[in-house]
Amino acid sequence: MNRKIIIIGDQHWKNKEPYKSQTVKFFIDLQKKYLKDVLIFTGDFFDTASSHFDEVMRLAVEHLLPFSEVHIVSGNHECNNKRSGNPLSLLNQFSNIKTYLEKTEVMIEGKKFLMLPYLYSLKEMKKYEEIRGDYDYVVPHVAYPGTNGGASDEIDLRNINAKHFFYGHIHEQQDFGNHHIIGVPLTTRYDERDWKKRIVVIENDEVNFEQLPDYITFETIKFGEEPKNKNSILNITNCPSINSVRERYENYHFRLQGIQLNEENNSIEKVSFDEQKDLLNFNLRNNFTDFLSENEQSDSRVPETILAYFSKIGV
Repeated sequence: MNRKIIIIGDQHWKNKEPYKSQTVKFFIDLQKKYLKDVLIFTGDFFDTASSHFDEVMRLAVEHLLPFSEVHIVSGNHECNNKRSGNPLSLLNQFSNIKTYLEKTEVMIEGKKFLMLPYLYSLKEMKKYEEIRGDYDYVVPHVAYPGTNGGASDEIDLRNINAKHFFYGHIHEQQDFGNHHIIGVPLTTRYDERDWKKRIVVIENDEVNFEQLPDYITFETIKFGEEPKNKNSILNITNCPSINSVRERYENYHFRLQGIQLNEENNSIEKVSFDEQKDLLNFNLRNNFTDFLSENEQSDSRVPETILAYFSKIGV
């Protein structure tokens, strides 16, 4: 009897709470249902190319080793820094894990797969459009044409003959005939909070989509209230000050961008200089990080990305 094949989109495992621990919970749930099956990840398994330096790598190894067989396609977040190397390469030492850093044909459960990872060179990645051939399934970490604003990583794979294509890279699930953008399995940033989440389950060549629960949730509460879920990321209104939020909610996750001061204290003159500086630095740093993530930029394009970002905010 053939094993099921489970295909999972960009999870962006990051060394930041509650994302780190909720990704662990996601893997524990996968183990309960699919421990003896085959897992395929479409790319951006890790959030950064430096993930081999932090606890996320240890957690990944711990939670991947119990599975029967694991395949991971490299995404742009793993290959965006040549100096630090690709963290996925460290996983190849384990017999149940195979990673794909270049175009590869592979047989899985008697089915012919084509793995198409994101590459350092967009020029080389554009050559994917020249591929011809017959496959059962194709797993590319590229943007389907028209889904990424005309960016250079939109790659047209429609000359390939395959039963189904399962894309990583674009985070919101979409379907174009037999071309499926799976979407993220759990929220990786604030603007994804209301999106539906799913994984692919292939059994006996039948493709189904399994809906997932919300592992990352957001709540909006008034200052002084308790959140319904201790693991939620909070937006907090009617706050007397930023420092008071830090003190009152020090054991919770909250968005500094989501803090709203009450009318009595919402004038910038009534926020201390240290709080003004802290809030400004936090927002610039985190908004820029979000901007990078939303536009899927690599380190090599950071200088022009900075200019684009500051043009966007009028600086």
